[in-house]
Amino acid sequence: MGRPDAEVVALAEEIGAGLIVLGSRGLGGMKRVLMGSVSDSVVRHAHCPVLVVRW
Repeated sequence: MGRPDAEVVALAEEIGAGLIVLGSRGLGGMKRVLMGSVSDSVVRHAHCPVLVVRW
């Protein structure tokens, strides 16, 4: 429960992850501004490398 980006970062820290892999739908600039981006937030806050895969 909670914000997906914060939950992903917290779980990665809890289990000692060495890499976080996320999917991204590649929203356009305006949608990203209005909705935010989980992958952008995880990249900014994660303690380990993050690989974002567009799909």
